[in-house]
Amino acid sequence: RIELEVGEQTSITMDNQQILLRFGKSTVLLNESGVWIDGKHIGLQETEVEKDNFLAQGIKPYSHSFVLQDRAGNVYKNTPYIMSYEDKTIKGISDKDGRTQMIYIDDVQKVNIEVDWDKYLGENQ
Repeated sequence: RIELEVGEQTSITMDNQQILLRFGKSTVLLNESGVWIDGKHIGLQETEVEKDNFLAQGIKPYSHSFVLQDRAGNVYKNTPYIMSYEDKTIKGISDKDGRTQMIYIDDVQKVNIEVDWDKYLGENQ
């Protein structure tokens, strides 16, 4: 049995049956039957939880969106763009914050994004 007291209000008592923590008027008791906090039982039981592996469901582990901006940091809001990665090409329009749509990929790789100037200039003439 081990007992440790820190002042009048704080103590730890441990033996091969339980652990008792006291902090002022609060107590925590842990034993093989569960956990009690200030006399109220917190039922913790070992339970197997069925959880599907998201990778097995075809969900890609990497997701990204990008902000279209020039070298000076000016954001291209509501601007048509072309994004290429893997063997895919996506055409889209950035949102009010210059953000592209989200893409989902299997691993880290290069993504090429450029303003669709033909469409951009055609809309703004």
